[in-house]
Amino acid sequence: MSTSEHHFILYAAHTQHGGGLTYLHGILPELAKMENTRWTVITPSKISLVPLPKGVEVLHWDLPKNFVLKHLYEQFVVPFKLRALKAKAVLCNANYVPLLAPNPMPILHNDPSSSSQRLYWWALKQLTKLGLWRAKTAFSVSAGIVPYYAKGKAAQKITIAAPGLPDLPWQAPPLRVKNKIIAVGDMYPQKNYPLLVDAFAKLQSKLPVTKLEIIGDTLHEQTVAQIEQKIAEHKLAGKVKLHGKLAHKQALKHIAEASVLVNLSEAESVCLPVLEAMQCGTPVVSNDLPAVVDAAGPAVVYVSLDKGGDLSAAVAIALLGVLSDLTIAKHLGTMGQQKIAERTWVHTGNAMRDTLQKYL
Repeated sequence: MSTSEHHFILYAAHTQHGGGLTYLHGILPELAKMENTRWTVITPSKISLVPLPKGVEVLHWDLPKNFVLKHLYEQFVVPFKLRALKAKAVLCNANYVPLLAPNPMPILHNDPSSSSQRLYWWALKQLTKLGLWRAKTAFSVSAGIVPYYAKGKAAQKITIAAPGLPDLPWQAPPLRVKNKIIAVGDMYPQKNYPLLVDAFAKLQSKLPVTKLEIIGDTLHEQTVAQIEQKIAEHKLAGKVKLHGKLAHKQALKHIAEASVLVNLSEAESVCLPVLEAMQCGTPVVSNDLPAVVDAAGPAVVYVSLDKGGDLSAAVAIALLGVLSDLTIAKHLGTMGQQKIAERTWVHTGNAMRDTLQKYL
């Protein structure tokens, strides 16, 4: 290493799938553009970062699978392994950081508002607050996430580095499939897929030609079992399709084909499928999470899932409104494309590099 080079670590040992992995792939080439720097990226052994930008080295570290052991290992072993690498700072692609690492900088990805797995989200919130207390600076993928963890002076140390979107991988967009409803996101309790199937069953009574397709890796088997139970309960066999995990390009094609994308998640960072739908001109119905509202603005039809009442009926009405009025659907698609037009990874990288330059 040249004496004029500055060494940074991008610690992504938690990053295995979903939006966090997409974010890692998006920011890495931009961070590598920083002059007089070299980067070491730490990922699980199952993750492949190909092609690798020039000046970037990858180390594979696998954390213990047990929740308690993993966090003990991360706080009492990982910091010393990081210090041995002699870096200027450790950028962490997660809400929480190894507190004793050299100059840790968290990237806030998640809000803790989910009503499921309350202990997990409570622990996430406390670890995030500790990380922000320790950090001189931090990043967040959305301004809507910041108030959950920091206010006043503490919030001022956080730079917003919203995720970008690459160019769409086709010259001519796929043809729309009329009455196709798509949901994209790995199988977790907070995704509210059983509620979505309940809503779809109500929609069927008004618009029986609709079909629902769900794309997402089976990371929580109980959630899949609950979805399958709901499909059987409502006699929706042949009307609901679970694709499982698909390659990103395939998932994007389904989003572009759909008449509407629906997101009922209780806890999100920005929800990249919502942004990708907007990019494709696909109308969106979404839970009104602060991060989604911050990113999408008025280009999305929102349903408030924390207001009580018949939530499945509220979702069904929102979907019916989009599917039954082509003028509304087209207007939403156009607004979405206009809103998302300048969201690129170059903008994300510029925001991060401007902050990191202070440490050179």
